[in-house]
Parts: sequence; structure tokens; C-alpha cells
Amino acid sequence: MDTKKGYFINHVDEAQSFIEKITNEKTAQIPYPMDSSDKSYYITISGKVFFAKTISGKGFVIQKEHVRRPSSEKFVKLSTGKHREIQVTVAQCLYNSFVIGKWLDVRPCYKNGNKLDYSLDNLVLPFEASQVISSSKMGMYAGLYKSHFERVRLYLSRTFNLSKEDAEDIVQDAFIHVTCNRDCEDVLVTWVWYCKQRVKDFIQKRCSLSCFDYDPYFFNKDFEFPLYDLLPVKRDREILEMRYKGYRNTEIAKILSISKGNVDARISRSLTLIKKILKKDLEYYEKRRRV
Repeated sequence: MDTKKGYFINHVDEAQSFIEKITNEKTAQIPYPMDSSDKSYYITISGKVFFAKTISGKGFVIQKEHVRRPSSEKFVKLSTGKHREIQVTVAQCLYNSFVIGKWLDVRPCYKNGNKLDYSLDNLVLPFEASQVISSSKMGMYAGLYKSHFERVRLYLSRTFNLSKEDAEDIVQDAFIHVTCNRDCEDVLVTWVWYCKQRVKDFIQKRCSLSCFDYDPYFFNKDFEFPLYDLLPVKRDREILEMRYKGYRNTEIAKILSISKGNVDARISRSLTLIKKILKKDLEYYEKRRRV
């Protein structure tokens, strides 16, 4: 199946059976509205998410792209209007669908005993009604996100001197964390507080890299070549050269057809390696100078 292409079917009501046919997996409709009332969302047992809508009198089905995150988590982007999107765990969709009785007979459970593993096949499903995030609460969260996203993003950018992209990532990730915590009474206050905590971690990580005296993204006047040429791996050299030319990590990942996490890891590893190489060279020349 080509997941990049959509499919036309006779009627949108046939979407669920059609998805089961092309994926050969049990499928259930996600039981609350996501981005618009004219779209229906479906989730398969393996976590594939599709949406269906009517176009020109016919049904149209297309798969939603997952955003992969660490710790085996799976996320799906849900539009909240005005080109804004919020990432919600597929496991959360599955959780709600099952608890309110619309997930057929699929019953995930803790298989490895790790309650922090939110992968689909390891998800616990307690039956207390209080554990379900209701449609009204999801709607409230989406409204809160849309009305305060830009204000919180500007606050972080101006207060902590963050780029727009970094601030957006922090605000979005913090919102997901807070809304998935069902014990929060004041979501907005908790959201802003958690944003600050994430900023502190981000700045601390950034400072640990900025202590490097040499900037590997630029030509150094003491060298006849850019410092990223010191790297032995061609792909690492390509990535740092693209950073030197002004590309963001997300853009580099797209151009090279690799994940953003891979780009982040390679840059971090490359910085450390260049620092070690230059430190060793400086120690060598310092010894020669004393002789």
C-alpha cells in the first residue's frame, strides 16, 4: 500500500471496512471529533491513523503521517485550525476508543510490565470512567491551545531569547505533557510552568555545547578549511556544512531523508568529536612550543 496516496471509495460510510481491507488489520473509528466535523478518523490495531471525508460526492480516505518520538511513543498531528497542529498520542486515541466501547475487541495491556511504555501493544486500559478524556475536555484543550499558543510562544521567545522554532517546539511538547496528565486542575498555569521547566533543560543543554571555543559551522582564520572537514564521516560533514549554510535541523532531515533526531544526534556527536580533535592538536602544539 502506498501510504502517501489517498483512495476514493463509493461512500464515506465504507471507510472503516475499506481501511480494514487495505491494511488487513482491525480498525475502529476514533469516537471524538478532531479537526472538523466533516472528517472521520480511524485507527488500526497497529496504530495507523486514517481520516475520511466526502469529496465531490465520493468518499476519500488517506493515512495520517505519524511523528516518531523517543521511548517507543507514537504521535499523530491533529489540526486545531489556522495551520496550527497539536500532537496527540495514538495510544491516547486508542485508550479513549476502547474505554467507551468503540474499539471492537482489541485489548492491549502491559506486556512488559513497564507502565512508562506507552506503545500501542503495551498500553494499559483501566475501566474507571474518570480516566477517559471526554470530547468536551478535548475540545476545551484545543480551544485553550489555539487561544494561548502564540502568547505563550512570544513570552518564551522574549523572556529567554529563544528562536521562534525552538519556542514553538517547547510550547507544543509542554502542552501535550500537561493535557495528558489528568490530575491538572488549572491547565493554563501548569502549561506555562512546565514550559519554563522545559526551557531550563533546553538552555542547559545548549550551554553545554556553547562552551566549545571553536565554532565548527564557520571557517576559522587559523585554518585553510572549515572545521567540519575534520570529521571522518561524510554524512556528518554534509550535515554541519548545511548548518553552516543556514539550514535548520528539520530542513536538513527532510533533504537527506533522515529523522530530525538523527540530525540532532549527529550534530551533537560531531561537535564533541571536533572539540576532542582540536584539544589534542592544541596540546600537541603547546608541547612543541615549550621545547
